[in-house]
Amino acid sequence: MYDFLRSLIKEDEKPKGTYVGVRLAGKSKSKIRKVAKEIGVPNMLPNAQMHITVIFSRKHLPDYKPLGKLEEQIDAEVDKLHIFQKPEPDSPRVLVLLVKSPELSKRHETIMKEHGATYDFDEYIPHITLSYDCGDYDETEHDVKDYFDDPLKISEEYEEELKLDGYE
Repeated sequence: MYDFLRSLIKEDEKPKGTYVGVRLAGKSKSKIRKVAKEIGVPNMLPNAQMHITVIFSRKHLPDYKPLGKLEEQIDAEVDKLHIFQKPEPDSPRVLVLLVKSPELSKRHETIMKEHGATYDFDEYIPHITLSYDCGDYDETEHDVKDYFDDPLKISEEYEEELKLDGYE
């Protein structure tokens, strides 16, 4: 019966997959913005777009429910700056701030296992995107650990329908 009903749903109305992310606490976002300005990050994303991906699953996860606002915030230690770049010629260089968080890594593994999520990448690398086009910015010029005395704080887990723009 359910398969019959599912077949009636138009392809463009079917869930496209599940994206799970976490948001940073306000003070952490402000600190990142301050440091990014200090080290000259070009095309810095607005605070509202700062997040860390937990799951990027092309498979919809209908039984997954996000944790929402966290009673106890999760720590993320700043690691280093890194560049992600697609192999296509002339693709923009994406500047990210790599972070280490055993809690986030465990959450990623738990959702993968409990909900059968897919993941397009070889390994889970927690990071905060700073700029989707950083030009020729030299990510090795600054040791960002020197700018952060305390860990970043994660305050909320959320989910969205997966947006595949640029990923297919």
